[in-house]
Amino acid sequence: MLGLGLLAPARAQGVYARWDFGQRAGLYFGADSVRALTDSQLQSEEASATVCDEQGGLLFYGNGEQLWNRQHQPMSNGQALGGSHRAAQGCAIVAKPGQPGRYYVFTLDALENQPRNGLLLAEVDMAAAGGLGSVVSKRGRVLPDTLLQRFGTTGMAEEMALVRHANGRDYWLVTHLYYANVFVSVLLRAGVAPGSQYVVSAVGRTIGFSGVIPFAGGGSMAVTLDGRRLAYTYATAATELLNFDPATGRLSNPVRLEIPPTALRTDMNPYHYGAAFSPDGRFLYTSLVQPDSRAEIDQRPNVFVVQYFLQPVVTSVAQSGLVVYSTPQSQQRGLVSRFVRGLQRGPDGLIYAAVNNGRRLDVIRQPNQRGGLCEYTVDGRPLAGRVAQLNLPLLPNDVFYPSLRLASLPCPGLTRTLTVSGTALGVLGDTLLWQLGDGQVRQTTTASLTYTYAPGQYTATVQLLRHRRPQATATLAFTAEPALRVQLGPDTSLCATSEVLLLPGAQPAGTTYRWQDGSTAAALRVTAPGTYWLELRTPAGCTARDTVVVGGEPCRTLVPNVITPNGDRQNDAFVLKGMNAAEWRCRVFSRWGRLVYQAEAYANDWDGAAQPAGTYFYELINRRTGQRLKGTVEVVR
Repeated sequence: MLGLGLLAPARAQGVYARWDFGQRAGLYFGADSVRALTDSQLQSEEASATVCDEQGGLLFYGNGEQLWNRQHQPMSNGQALGGSHRAAQGCAIVAKPGQPGRYYVFTLDALENQPRNGLLLAEVDMAAAGGLGSVVSKRGRVLPDTLLQRFGTTGMAEEMALVRHANGRDYWLVTHLYYANVFVSVLLRAGVAPGSQYVVSAVGRTIGFSGVIPFAGGGSMAVTLDGRRLAYTYATAATELLNFDPATGRLSNPVRLEIPPTALRTDMNPYHYGAAFSPDGRFLYTSLVQPDSRAEIDQRPNVFVVQYFLQPVVTSVAQSGLVVYSTPQSQQRGLVSRFVRGLQRGPDGLIYAAVNNGRRLDVIRQPNQRGGLCEYTVDGRPLAGRVAQLNLPLLPNDVFYPSLRLASLPCPGLTRTLTVSGTALGVLGDTLLWQLGDGQVRQTTTASLTYTYAPGQYTATVQLLRHRRPQATATLAFTAEPALRVQLGPDTSLCATSEVLLLPGAQPAGTTYRWQDGSTAAALRVTAPGTYWLELRTPAGCTARDTVVVGGEPCRTLVPNVITPNGDRQNDAFVLKGMNAAEWRCRVFSRWGRLVYQAEAYANDWDGAAQPAGTYFYELINRRTGQRLKGTVEVVR
């Protein structure tokens, strides 16, 4: 059994504790629970984002077209932002680096608008409008027209991602050009205007619109917690997995992920949409829709969610897909009822799935587990009567309330191994800061630490640091004391007239004793065969136990035939060996028959005192059994 410490999540992650999405739907992610909200005024088919203060108090939210303040009223100057609520990931909110109280709002236009506005920027000043915030600039073009012209396009795709920079302070805003195989990573850094520094990665498939079909522009970008991998789904193109360098913003090594053949029920190409990584980064989840025909996309199609395992060699990742959810065959005719679309990893580490027009979200409860063990739960998160649409809010890649536990095996002695566990671990660059309770501090990148304490009471604390920023803290109180060691010795035996003394050796002060018969002395005198055990317990509750088996054997009796009472303590008296002398009546006679000694309960004490050397006769009678022994003993002086 482990001794477990307490979890204390870092509340700085409360910046993204609230979600507003769909038709006035919302969730709040507290330290220990998730609750549905009914105060949101946001309405959006797809785009949404929310930002809070570090304690999780709402600041504002938006859908790419407008913003609402913490009182759920339209924000001052927060309308006509230039984005579209129909853009899949058309709204992103992030703090402006280096300027507390200022926020960037990035928006994207929707495919339905051909998308004429592209990537735009608004800036919010939370000190304005009496602390309710106001948009102080908007509709600023982030990327220059020359960049789009360079690649022969005029538009931006509907997808974007916020990725923490390797320095743990800045961000990358990753976007994609339409009609091109080009990712653009925009650096968000203090003193650097968004769009003045960006990185172009011409890699992967060309993204473009073909034909007038629903969901043609929809898709998602998702990034692992460590910022090292990016997945890009696009409706009419396959899902691609790419490497991302959070230090340079460059993408590389695209891998096209294959759909498991068993998931396909018609010859129509499925439309890709949602994407989310497990907290440990080993699994990617994607959502897809396969229609019966192009004209029947809104009929009950084949809707399914696929899990990919990312740790095999690169060549096998593409074929690693397993279906973890699919629409039952009975629901594939008539109007759509369960359209699973957007996926998002929540601050609690679970993955949530938007069900179009649904009053509940699906939930993947064990996203770090393979296949069916991931526990895809249909309708797992109620929305208090509010309705989801196609997507969930856009979050930075490193938003996560980590769970952290500090544990130690109980009663290890003075040398103790402290071990951390929980969903927080495993992100590249994580470190653990250990305060050991005696003034000593250690820092490791491993999940355990061994340390030797002096006897006493301690409270150890461990803090998870990600990019030098605290993420979670756990504590463990314990008593360090020498390890209990009890050894009653090897199994032994005795005869009916002998005894064994069981001793456990010296023990720490305050140790209590409990023998198998309930006695509590520090030693036990054994006079009969049997199984004997002793349990020790310290004041801190540590226990140790040992057992010894005492067997029986015939007594080997020995009555001496000579004694030498000369004071050398060697054979000075008439001693009955292997016998319980007190059970015997003893009489001793001279060679002429004169009684010279008698005892009703012999005590092994006749030494021929006051008698001359010579031969004497003894008679022994067992008072319990009546057994009689006779013989001679020579007294030699």
